[in-house]
Amino acid sequence: MPIEKIHRITYIHGWLFGSYIWDDAINYFSKSLIHNYITLSGYGEKSNVTNTTKIDHLLSSANKEDMIIAYSYSASMILNSNKLSSCLGTMILINPFFKPKEGTIESLYAEIKSNPREALRKFMFNCIKSRTNNKEKFIRLTNLLNNNFIPSIDILCLGLEDLKKINKTNKDISSTKNVHIIQSSHDQVTSLDKYNQLKKNKFSTYTLDDSPHYPFFEFEKIYDIIKKIL
Repeated sequence: MPIEKIHRITYIHGWLFGSYIWDDAINYFSKSLIHNYITLSGYGEKSNVTNTTKIDHLLSSANKEDMIIAYSYSASMILNSNKLSSCLGTMILINPFFKPKEGTIESLYAEIKSNPREALRKFMFNCIKSRTNNKEKFIRLTNLLNNNFIPSIDILCLGLEDLKKINKTNKDISSTKNVHIIQSSHDQVTSLDKYNQLKKNKFSTYTLDDSPHYPFFEFEKIYDIIKKIL
């Protein structure tokens, strides 16, 4: 579907960083589109609706003119949703957690309980770690976090627990329609084994060359891929 045919884009953030990660990204798309944001539990106003329910409802209600762009944690939630196969919208999933690198989630969970400041610093550095501009990107990412709302440590730990559960299910998505995965080549947080397998099996996969787990400082690369997908 040509990008001109898209009527509404719904954005869903990942773990730690909230909806503000899309502030620059939306500038790449037409202002005439409807831009909708899903805020996960603990990242905004209080809500009794679970993240699973929010995502299931989004997938169930999307039509052919809708596009969903999800990142990391929320991309993984979508891949494991029971509503995935029936979703009519186009799903762009950026760096989903198929499986964390060995010990990543477990060590982060333990460290965030005992020393959250240091744990988040290490996580952010891994999120921007690639071949170039590590220091500059780390400073920008740290400033982004310091200048915006983050959820409580308890909420962050619940998100990590969700990721542990997701990684154990290993749901088969090989026959899923309307799903397109964009994966950073230098992701230091997520194992790329599952992605490489999907790529080998001709699933709709696209690689962000020389990009880290947090790729939004170079969103033009993502936008160019989305244009190719559509």
